[in-house]
Amino acid sequence: SLVFIFLSIDLLLKNSTEQKNTDLIANIILLLWIILTIIFFVWFYKYSEDRYLICLIPALSILIVNLFYNPLTHILVKNKNILFIIPLILIILFSISQVSISKSMIDTKKTSFLSVKASGEFIEKNVPSNAILLTTSNQMELAAYVDERKVIKGQGENLTEFNDLVKEYNITHLVLSFIYLRDPPKQWLLEDIQNEVSKGSDKYQILFISYLDENKKAPGSIVLKLN
Repeated sequence: SLVFIFLSIDLLLKNSTEQKNTDLIANIILLLWIILTIIFFVWFYKYSEDRYLICLIPALSILIVNLFYNPLTHILVKNKNILFIIPLILIILFSISQVSISKSMIDTKKTSFLSVKASGEFIEKNVPSNAILLTTSNQMELAAYVDERKVIKGQGENLTEFNDLVKEYNITHLVLSFIYLRDPPKQWLLEDIQNEVSKGSDKYQILFISYLDENKKAPGSIVLKLN
């Protein structure tokens, strides 16, 4: 914002040639704003949602205005009624679009946390109040349901770090969370659990499984006792 304020002041002090150069610099800054934001969220953070990319709206809006400024000015001079008609049409179209998108998001996500609730209610009724829980998700929704039980988040980068984490905090129960696609249980942890269970070991004891779908094919969270 400060950059554009200084550029705007600069426009008042310079001639038309210098103004064009300043416009070019402003457009380059806008493009860098958009490109760097997309690169960060898509390639480095590897996760993007509308709420994260909303910071692109100012840059995109300014670029669009710059692109259509001269044609629109020419049209508006001839027909001033368009000044009121175009915004009205855009508001109506965007409102309809937002209602549709909001309904779709609600339908998609309205049951996504039911599996967390089911696991939390199971823990509250069946797990000792002095238990210490380790959840693989960085999201702490589970803590809302397990009362005074301590909840630790994390899983480490390998099996050694996981075992050290369990020993350090005296973890008694493990909660695997599959709700967030960008924050799932590590594959090496799932393989270790599968291997131990298939061998008949009591290292991991599965207590409860909640599902994301009615057909019970996609687990939402799994509660295990660590022995």
